[in-house]
Amino acid sequence: MRMAFPTFAGMLSGALASGPTEGSKRRTIPMESEEACVGKRVRVREDHRKADLRGRRGTIVERWGNPSYAALDVLLDEGEWQLFWYHELEELDEEHSSSLREN
Repeated sequence: MRMAFPTFAGMLSGALASGPTEGSKRRTIPMESEEACVGKRVRVREDHRKADLRGRRGTIVERWGNPSYAALDVLLDEGEWQLFWYHELEELDEEHSSSLREN
């Protein structure tokens, strides 16, 4: 039984690192702490603990703490500021973001 968890954890981390599957309608890029920089467009992950924040989009406006485990101030598109851990966000694909702004 002890071997099942590490195997499952390895499969899960591999799936998260590989990104969206072929045929996905939306392309998001998993956020790494080192990649979270001011000005980057992000989306709150669908598995966020607060349901009202899931899927909301915004822009990183400030970065706090350790470079390997950053906290990020995000200005949400609705005008609200919210503090997130880097792993609670997904980077928006620039092509996807620009097409949303045009529509």
